[in-house]
Amino acid sequence: MDYKRVRIAEQDYTVDVTVKGLSYIVNDSKFTNENISVVASCSSVTAAGTYDLPLNATVVGFSGDVEVVNISLKTISVSFDERVSKSFALTEEIKELDGYSLGAGLIRENPILSVEKLDISGPSKEIAKISSVKALVELNKQLTATERFEAEIIAES
Repeated sequence: MDYKRVRIAEQDYTVDVTVKGLSYIVNDSKFTNENISVVASCSSVTAAGTYDLPLNATVVGFSGDVEVVNISLKTISVSFDERVSKSFALTEEIKELDGYSLGAGLIRENPILSVEKLDISGPSKEIAKISSVKALVELNKQLTATERFEAEIIAES
């Protein structure tokens, strides 16, 4: 039975799993790839680096009636990165879309952000790609008074 493709980071893995069981269960259309779980054990991961992780396949939902007898891929090589945190000053960007206007007598002043900086955590290679962080608000209606908006936070490279 072919197992569905699994994507880890930028690597695709396809695992063929052979099962043994009662023919009326194994050949039933209700028994699908979704009934097979393939899991990589991360118990050996202790720090950043590349590890060969053992794979284990199990049958889900048919306990005792169907068993895994072979798995084509015994291990996968996976790289783990160090988790880091970095602070970024938050800047604002206001996009004036169709429909945006200011009511009579109003002027647009500089926006006030609820925070001045953001701490972002993640893999060091990904955090290193971030050069700045902005709060984006898209205005598409007439403003008749001071308003508060939720912004989309965008990490820029």
